[in-house]
Amino acid sequence: MRLIFVHLGEEFPTHLQMNINRSMELFPNIQVVLIVNSSQNLGICRSSNIEYFHYQTPVSEYMKKTNSNLDFKFRKGFWVFSLMRLDAIVSYMNSTNPGPIIHVESDVILMPNFPWNKINLISNVAWTRYNSVRDSAALIYFPELQKANEFSRILNQLLRNMNNATDMSVLSRMSHIHSDKFEILSSLEKPRSLLVNPMSSENFDEFENMSKNFSIFNGIFDAAAFGMWLTGQDPKNTYGNTKVMSMSNIYNGDSAIDPSKAAYKMRSSNLFLNFEDSQIPIWNLHIHSKNLKLFDSNWEKELKQFVHKSNVGKSYKIVNRKLLLEILIEQKLQGTLFRFVINMPYLVLITRLLKRFFKNVCIK
Repeated sequence: MRLIFVHLGEEFPTHLQMNINRSMELFPNIQVVLIVNSSQNLGICRSSNIEYFHYQTPVSEYMKKTNSNLDFKFRKGFWVFSLMRLDAIVSYMNSTNPGPIIHVESDVILMPNFPWNKINLISNVAWTRYNSVRDSAALIYFPELQKANEFSRILNQLLRNMNNATDMSVLSRMSHIHSDKFEILSSLEKPRSLLVNPMSSENFDEFENMSKNFSIFNGIFDAAAFGMWLTGQDPKNTYGNTKVMSMSNIYNGDSAIDPSKAAYKMRSSNLFLNFEDSQIPIWNLHIHSKNLKLFDSNWEKELKQFVHKSNVGKSYKIVNRKLLLEILIEQKLQGTLFRFVINMPYLVLITRLLKRFFKNVCIK
């Protein structure tokens, strides 16, 4: 089994480098592979135990091949590279035929009790599901080269007929159309779980799929919902504010799962749901906030604090003014600063209040 990280683009993120180091320390017997497309990132990690693969397909060639019209300017190609990494993984497998592999996203941490010995029981390519229209490659398992090539063929076929497809939307389409070929890793313990979000519009079949493999693992995989709720949402999406235990994606029905319905516990460095008189392990956690303290050697201490706050407190936010400044500079360089500023929550609120005030004045 090999653990695959992918980074496409030149600027190498700090949290990824820390996550690689953390993974190598926790799982010394698992070969870590880093796939990059920039030669300057070959050898970027100090350890000599990392296997590197140089993915060399140009962005323009990939976008033409898949008929993609995603905006490459958005966050330095974020959505394009998120999609391309699937092709990069299959390219690596064709180059080396490594046997079974697991790819995790740069901001996904694996718990020390991750079920390496059980993942081989899955015979198909498998990943996680966030809701009925968006699957997540937070963690994706490829059992063998033949299955990887079949995955690639179906992926590219669908991409050529989808407009503005992202990795999440095309994976969702693949798993729904070809449910006999691809599987969903369990994010629920049963279809009628109390963790099901009643505000979600998902039907029973979706929840059945999201719990299908629970009997194999006796634990759950986090697509995004648990990590976002427990450790915060990406502050780049919320003007530099990390919203922790936010209910917004639950109340608006975006998340199929409601993580607020469970209590959480750390035991022997592992994370568990205290739920319905049982403790269910969470095998991985999607650190959407990119909180660096959750990737370093003291990650357990930081996670324990989040767990404690989740069990005794209410939602809160962490303000990062430095990040907000970086976002403003990036928006300036992209020529979208004015649109960004006028849509900032405080200005939107002030504008609404002023409109209401002058409307009342005019009526009087």
